[in-house]
Amino acid sequence: MKKILIVAFVALFSLLCYSQSNYKKGKIVKNDGVEVECYIINRDWNYSPTSISYKINENDNQDLEGDLTTIKSFEIFDICKYVRLQLKIDNSSDKIIDYTFNREPDYLEKTIFAKEIVNGNLSLYEYYTENYLRFIVQTENGAVEQLTHKFYKITKDNDSSGRAFTANTDYRKQLGRLLKCPTLDFSALQTLKYTEHDLKKIILINNVCLDPTYAPTKRKDSKGDFNLNILAKANNTSFELNEFGIGTYDFPSHLGFGAGLEFEYIFAKGNKRWAVIAECSYNQVKTKTEKPISQFNTDIVDVTYNNLDISLGARFYAFNKKDLKIYMNVSTFFNTPIGQSFINRSLFVDLELVNGRANNYSVGLGTKVFNRFIFDCRYHFYGQVPLFSGTTSQSTALSLSLGYSFL
Repeated sequence: MKKILIVAFVALFSLLCYSQSNYKKGKIVKNDGVEVECYIINRDWNYSPTSISYKINENDNQDLEGDLTTIKSFEIFDICKYVRLQLKIDNSSDKIIDYTFNREPDYLEKTIFAKEIVNGNLSLYEYYTENYLRFIVQTENGAVEQLTHKFYKITKDNDSSGRAFTANTDYRKQLGRLLKCPTLDFSALQTLKYTEHDLKKIILINNVCLDPTYAPTKRKDSKGDFNLNILAKANNTSFELNEFGIGTYDFPSHLGFGAGLEFEYIFAKGNKRWAVIAECSYNQVKTKTEKPISQFNTDIVDVTYNNLDISLGARFYAFNKKDLKIYMNVSTFFNTPIGQSFINRSLFVDLELVNGRANNYSVGLGTKVFNRFIFDCRYHFYGQVPLFSGTTSQSTALSLSLGYSFL
């Protein structure tokens, strides 16, 4: 049963991932300057892309491809814009293991898609690869250059601080030459960091200074979402008691009820498809069985188990639309008995359930409708619990939940 459920979860999850599309309205600019409105797959690129997939109409069956040889720029409205640039890029790695003693950049002529951060009198772009992050500026007359920043090794004899490496910060000199605002405090350049926040801030100040009517392009801030979900649960629990010298007590599946409070944080990166979840839930198990011990004796066992589950896990939204979301959960949780939790036996000593179980995990699928209403199905695997010398218990549960999201 356990293997069948896992295979079913994985198969359905794979199908959902395969069928999920995330087309957003935008436009491309072709080499001849013609603008074409279309629907572009938003991959929420970690690294600067070299190509995109798009289609002219949202219901078209076939994707079209655009790359550095066919389009000059592409934009997903209100989200991002990438522009094709040709320039010399420092190819030095930002990874500390790759630092050299050479202070000078290792320039390489490249054609790239760079992400627009600021547009205006002085524009700012970002180019990000697996090995390095570069910021690029473009003047009003179209001249493009990379802002130079490079880490390199130094010897301790040449540096009294004893540092193993330092940075070439020529980007500060470059900005001192490129920024034209007469009232700008150029002394601030001495502490300006090579980050999007710092560079964007000073370039925006410059552009507004030169043109008071200047209004930068506004795009949606990429922020994570926090949800608080309350869940009502119905649990079909299977309980098993193992005793050395006697064997296994198999209890019939029992339908019990519970309630839970779930905290969810959805990360902005990855098109808001990944989330971390934490949950505290109460569940109850009541079940009974009989086991013949000899020809004349039968042990009657009555189990009452009230427990608290505290879980931490990950959630992936395989299908993520505005009014319908389908997700998969994987969690690990600590389970502990609370209140009256015991095993009463007619022939042997009664057992009190006092030990918590830490080696538990669950997998599940769920849906969220209109960002409010939740239906969730999970299969819980509870670890073995020692109860008495030679006696252990183990259980599994199929849990169906109905919930409501408050935030």
